[in-house]
Amino acid sequence: MLNWSESGEEESGYSLVDVYSDAEAQDYLSKHVYFFTINSGVAKVLITSQNQGNPNNYLYFKETEIKEFRDEFSNIVNSSVGFDDVKSKFSKDE
Repeated sequence: MLNWSESGEEESGYSLVDVYSDAEAQDYLSKHVYFFTINSGVAKVLITSQNQGNPNNYLYFKETEIKEFRDEFSNIVNSSVGFDDVKSKFSKDE
């Protein structure tokens, strides 16, 4: 189960805390969507490059192999900085 989370806290399953796509900068068959998630307190960056449907109408993700994404997101999740502290430094336009 995947649930959107403003705070990163989860009740069960994966908490989706951010989404990124490189679609504007990549060629048609090289576009990706990244889900930044937390599952049981563990940061996981999931990726899909799926560009066609399937009989189940599912969108399939796997954990990214990009070490920098995994490490940096894990550092953020494991940081002692509070969510409200970070959020207060940004406006809605940033």
